[in-house]
Amino acid sequence: MSKNLDFNLATASEIAQTLALRLKTLRIQKGWLQADVAARIGVSRSTFHTLESTGKGALETWIKWAQCLGQAGQLQSLFKPSVLTIADMQVQQTPIRHRASRQRLPLKNQP
Repeated sequence: MSKNLDFNLATASEIAQTLALRLKTLRIQKGWLQADVAARIGVSRSTFHTLESTGKGALETWIKWAQCLGQAGQLQSLFKPSVLTIADMQVQQTPIRHRASRQRLPLKNQP
């Protein structure tokens, strides 16, 4: 798996494997064992091995892994909406709706 994978052209599995390889490389550079990181993030060594080798795991586990390796700051810019215009800024300042409006049924006595 290439460290320079174009995420725009890759599958979700390829992206996950590439990110896992990057974090694995950081772990190895620090000289930490899988068992040590697994204990720090609160998962079993076998679960951590699966996460590191396949990239498959819960988002919260990924975040804990990044935090453990001192990479949580890199997550700051993920999925952040970009502001291109003043109108975009105004939209971002508008409170976010948490529910859609309920469809109102027509009254039966109305023609």
